[in-house]
Amino acid sequence: MRPTCPPRTRLAPPRARRSARGLLPLAALLAGAACGGKGDDSGSGGSTGEVIDGGGDGGEVECGGAPPTLAIVSCASVGLQPYDGGDYPTLQIQYTVNDEDGDLSAYSGYIYLDQVIDGAVSEESSPFTPVSGSAGPDECAEFDANLALNLGITGGNPAFNVEYEWGLKVVDAGGVGSELVVFTCITPKADGTDGDGSGVP
Repeated sequence: MRPTCPPRTRLAPPRARRSARGLLPLAALLAGAACGGKGDDSGSGGSTGEVIDGGGDGGEVECGGAPPTLAIVSCASVGLQPYDGGDYPTLQIQYTVNDEDGDLSAYSGYIYLDQVIDGAVSEESSPFTPVSGSAGPDECAEFDANLALNLGITGGNPAFNVEYEWGLKVVDAGGVGSELVVFTCITPKADGTDGDGSGVP
């Protein structure tokens, strides 16, 4: 049975993959805004770094304020995946995030899209709800993570088999945002197979 909310991107269940650094989660980052969904995003921490004492009675830990950096690894259809009791065509965007001051103990992810392929995506509005995650528990010692967005496509916004320009941004635990990384990717067809950008579901 399909969800009763308007067509939106749906959450995928967390998955994990193994890399040279060990077990790294592939977790859903986004939920459909109309349904008020939430997602968990987690990652793998790096080595320890400099910790700056915030001073005062609390001795709070602070990090250096460097912005995180992102790199898109791949964007591809991964077939039909289960969401809310149904199977939906799923687009997976794999990416890496790094933060030189280790400020990824908590972060939020934001994604935007448009159909004008011009190297720029507006951050003014998005059909997606930002979701918080963590690369690990240690303040000022979580330097990087390999993650993936699993986007269940219901055929609304985004539509099936359409090339979009996407913008991805991460804000770290200190509230410092990355540059918006812009890339193009075609959503899957209605049957979960790779799209060709023709717009035919």
